[in-house]
This record gives sequence, C-alpha cells and structure tokens, in this order.
Amino acid sequence: MYANMNMKKVGCPFLFLMVLCFPSAWAQQLLNTNVSAGMPLRSRNYVELKGSPYRLEDWSAGTVRQEDGQVSKHMLLRYDEVADQLTFQNEKGVEMSFLVPVTEFELNSKAPETKSLFRKGFTGERDVKPTAFFEVVHDGKHKLLKKNFKFIQESRAYNSAVVTRTASDRVKYYVGTGTELSEFKRDAKSMTMLFGENWPPVNVFIRENKLNPKKDEDLKQIFMFADQR
Repeated sequence: MYANMNMKKVGCPFLFLMVLCFPSAWAQQLLNTNVSAGMPLRSRNYVELKGSPYRLEDWSAGTVRQEDGQVSKHMLLRYDEVADQLTFQNEKGVEMSFLVPVTEFELNSKAPETKSLFRKGFTGERDVKPTAFFEVVHDGKHKLLKKNFKFIQESRAYNSAVVTRTASDRVKYYVGTGTELSEFKRDAKSMTMLFGENWPPVNVFIRENKLNPKKDEDLKQIFMFADQR
C-alpha cells in the first residue's frame, strides 16, 4: 500500500517531466486520446438579452475539422456569432471550448433541414480576419461567402434608467478565388465586374429562371452556372 502511495506521488511529476522533454509528441498523443478535447467555457454576459447571440439557439449535430487535421463527427455544437466562437457539449452536458483550434465546421439545422458550412483562414479587407469564421455559400471557382457580424447593442428609453440589450445583425457577402476575399454587393454591377465576359449569359440565365440575387439559394444557382462557363 505504501508503495502505491509513493507511486501516486511520483506519477504526476514524472508525466509532467515527460511532457516537458517531449512536448510535441506527448501533446499530440494526449489530444488524440479524445477527439473532443476541450476546457469548460467561461460564462458570458448574455443575461436579459433580446434576441440570440447564437447562429442556432439549440445545440445542433455537426462535424468539426481541427488545425491538426482531426475530424470529429456527430458532435453537439453551438456557434456564438457575437464572440465568433464554436463550442461543443461533452458527455456530461457541459459547454466546452476546443483546445485544438477549429478550421472548419458544419452545422445541421432541423427546421428547416439544412446544412451550413463555416470556414476560417481568409484574408482581405478590414473586416476579414484569418481567425473569423465565414459561411460558405458556394465553394467553386468563384467562392461565395457570407458573414453575420452579430453584436450587442444597448439602448435606453428617454428619461429611463433601464438599459435594453439587443443582439443585432449586420450581414455581408464576400467573393474570392482563393483565400483573398473582397466584399460583394449582390447586384448587377458587382456581378458584371466579377464574371466579366461571362456576365451576358449569366444575366440571361437569371432572367429566364427568375432568380433573385438577394436570396442565398438563388445566388448559389447563379454562381454554379457561372462556374460552368
């Protein structure tokens, strides 16, 4: 029994020493033992907030790709658009943040039944940061991405001490052929500049199919057609 106690005393320092001596190999091995390796999420101040800070209020099934190439499926995920952070729910129901950075994830919505793909690593204009997640609307020759810059707005009625906090949205669209993005206005002028000499047949396609570029599904069809030119 005494020997076991001594082993317990030296076990943790020994493991710590081994990790220090072989940091990359040991860290990788420890992380690979649990595809959902994470740490409990710090609480955020979303009390008495009108609207939701999340893409989907409820936990959603999804798939995650991490920086080390690891892919985890059938996870319960929630995307905080205010903090621009993806979290997961562990087997005990605790909300966790990822230890290994996430590079791409997919959310499955039940009503309506849709799949949304998000990716980071883009550069470009002032609002485009490599650490920010963008929704991939179309992933082809011409990439079409969407970003909801969600923020918390505070207001106070005249002569009142009560502050109202509201989750507000500011949606922008972007296009790119690689990781470099530029803002896209979803109008004829922007599409003329983007598609160049292919714009006339694309314009005919839009008119004949009565497509509305302000709708994501219609816009996706337009980009798919343009990629075939």
